[in-house]
Amino acid sequence: MTESLLIFPLVGLIGVATAVFRAPAGERRLIAAAMLCGLAMAAAASVVTGFAVLSARMGSVSAALGWFRFRAEECSFAAGCAGFVLGVRFAGGRTMTERLTPLGCAMIALLRLAELRQPPAGLGPVWEAGPVALFPLIAADGYGDPCLAVCTLEAAAAAVCCAAAAVRVKRGQPALRRAVCRLAAWQIFFENLLTAAPMIGFVRTEQVVCLLVLLCAAVPGRDRRQMPAAWGSFAALLAMGLAQGALQFAMDKPYLIAEAFARSDQGFDRIASAVPGTCHLLAAALSAAMGETALRAKKNGGATQ
Repeated sequence: MTESLLIFPLVGLIGVATAVFRAPAGERRLIAAAMLCGLAMAAAASVVTGFAVLSARMGSVSAALGWFRFRAEECSFAAGCAGFVLGVRFAGGRTMTERLTPLGCAMIALLRLAELRQPPAGLGPVWEAGPVALFPLIAADGYGDPCLAVCTLEAAAAAVCCAAAAVRVKRGQPALRRAVCRLAAWQIFFENLLTAAPMIGFVRTEQVVCLLVLLCAAVPGRDRRQMPAAWGSFAALLAMGLAQGALQFAMDKPYLIAEAFARSDQGFDRIASAVPGTCHLLAAALSAAMGETALRAKKNGGATQ
């Protein structure tokens, strides 16, 4: 394992120690086993998904074996998070998974901040010096250029979810589904800002993983009376996911949009320069709507919390 990934087991062990320390004496072994199972499944899901994406890009498993170096930007963070949740749920059950939700969000925040030391993972486009050119909002890439630290924004989102989940857990309310839906939805937007992200063509695979998480959260339950509304939420999520893909295509190829609408060279330049910013705003609005739609699906008879 390369140096860039050493922070992941370190944060994982800190999480295990924190969970065990805060647990009642009679539950410590079970919690430790659940956390370790979650970490094992997180590592497997992250590496396997990342390797599968690289193999698809290169068109050959053997070629991917020679190229894959276990770098942070090669692995799937979203798949790792999903694997962790499934592992804890499998070993510890639903109640324990709910109780560990704030700790899981805190671990995500720490791992995202750690990406500040792992360029180009977690970094966005070059950001010229200005009033907000301050660490940790801006970090240097491998060439020393100041770049937008997207990982800091991701860490802030995880910290907010951690605080909200802690409040809900303290009140005895479900917290996992709400945290997962909002983190997945906002990650779809954050992926648009990253310069180093696993991709197949113009499709960012982390966005696909997050969309699958949201769709799973919106799958209708067994109440037939609520199924039409729940399937409506499911279809809306799928449509918004496709719209995110269209926005990503427009951000990657703004000149194609400019060619379709511009009537002069000057108009071409104006449209081409305005497309990325406009698409980012639309993507942010869509991400927020996707998270709330997935949560509303529960009220309409979707999957249980």
